[in-house]
Amino acid sequence: MYKMICLSILFCIFVFSHSLYAFDNERQGFILGFGIGFGSISYTQELSTPYRSVSGSESKNPFVTNFKIGYAPQNQWSIYWSSKVNWFEMDNAAGSTSDMAAGYGTISGSYYLKTEAPSFYFSGGFGRSTWIAWSSSGDNSSTGSGVMFGAGYEFSKHWCVELSMGFGEPSETVNGVTLTTNTTAIMLTVNGMLY
Repeated sequence: MYKMICLSILFCIFVFSHSLYAFDNERQGFILGFGIGFGSISYTQELSTPYRSVSGSESKNPFVTNFKIGYAPQNQWSIYWSSKVNWFEMDNAAGSTSDMAAGYGTISGSYYLKTEAPSFYFSGGFGRSTWIAWSSSGDNSSTGSGVMFGAGYEFSKHWCVELSMGFGEPSETVNGVTLTTNTTAIMLTVNGMLY
């Protein structure tokens, strides 16, 4: 715990000591972004017990949100925390509807082909995936590994369109029963970025 606190403090000192570069219309420095869009998510759920296993697959067209916060050491490179979430409804096994959030939280990086807009860029990251269900009977969530990659086009300063793909495998075990959800999502978002 002590090491995490020290690393967090050092990171904050590093970012804030370079805040002179933030919000000056140059990609280099502190970055903060938010986007919305739509996508397609396919998921396979497998319910496993010591005696048997049952699985099923489904696809949805979710509303997508995209959040980024991080730092760009130069105008062509950026490193950030990315949170992309697919929001949709699902009919559960109890016969009611659950509000769902299938997300990918990753430490990511982007490389821009040009130092300023307009420019294409490529991105990728690795981290956690989540599967959260809200229903009248209560909330249920699970986590697992997740990976993201994609490409985008910054068509003007602070504005871009991004196509990305995420893969996740959140799972949860309760009383010897394991529910694993394998997700594959394709997401298209329009994003605003402060830098």
